[in-house]
Amino acid sequence: MTNEIAISVENLKRFYGKFEAVSGITFNVKRGSIFGFLGPNGAGKTTTLYVLTGLLKPHAGSIRVLGLDPENDGNKLRSRIGCLLEESGIYDTMTLHENLLFFGKAQNMDERKIRERIKDELEFFSLSDYSKKRCATLSKGMRQKAALARAMLCEPEILFLDEPTANLDPVSSAGFRDLILELARKRGTTVFLNTHRLDESQRVCDSVAIIKSGKILACGTVEELRKNSGKHSVVVTAKNISKENALKAPGNLGKLSRTDGDFLYYELHSEEKIPALIQKLVADGALIYEVRQEKLSLEDIFIELVEENNVA
Repeated sequence: MTNEIAISVENLKRFYGKFEAVSGITFNVKRGSIFGFLGPNGAGKTTTLYVLTGLLKPHAGSIRVLGLDPENDGNKLRSRIGCLLEESGIYDTMTLHENLLFFGKAQNMDERKIRERIKDELEFFSLSDYSKKRCATLSKGMRQKAALARAMLCEPEILFLDEPTANLDPVSSAGFRDLILELARKRGTTVFLNTHRLDESQRVCDSVAIIKSGKILACGTVEELRKNSGKHSVVVTAKNISKENALKAPGNLGKLSRTDGDFLYYELHSEEKIPALIQKLVADGALIYEVRQEKLSLEDIFIELVEENNVA
């Protein structure tokens, strides 16, 4: 594993009894990047995260996290990573400062270092005014920021997040996304983000892997996934064209996916087919006002991949 790679996974398998939760997956995560591990509930995301952090043993495959084997080098690894799992790990009866102090000591950090880091993290996450408040009184958004401060206390090289915005409102979710971006861009922290929020991943991730039923369907940057999809969405604004002619126009170039008034939405096999489509529409009497390409969203790509791979 090169110094540029923070996480390397080859042919990872993990069973629960006879059920194969993770089915021979392979992927790499670059240092300093935000990597989105995307899929619905039950896809194998959390199981994979638990294996990467040494909380579960793999049944097959090779895994290296910061050059270490999570199964055999768990103690060394956990001193270099931070985790925010589905449960925040914040104790309600303690103040925010007490929580951070407790977790610092639990990680065997020097007390002077703990207090320096608490001060830094409270300032970074804009939590200084809440340090003496019991965590039970904090809003969900503030509790999640507090949990993130806890996870970053030991200055981890990799931050593992498991559905971090699942219970947050849109405003809190947006604020949390900004914090993740800041950690990666300003501190160089590698972020491994488990989520089923495809819109969220498209905003923050440098690269993604899409997993369904324990299998990775695609891996790469969003732009790479778009190119590999083989579909190019085009919206044509046109008048004086019947729906029948609009439907026939693409021929073997693609298909008309839907219409909305004067807007015709086409999916073509390549962008080079656009001029031929426009020529056919004009030949059928259409008055063309605008032609624009629309980029596929991660949701579009995910649905396409699931359908192509016939994964239920």
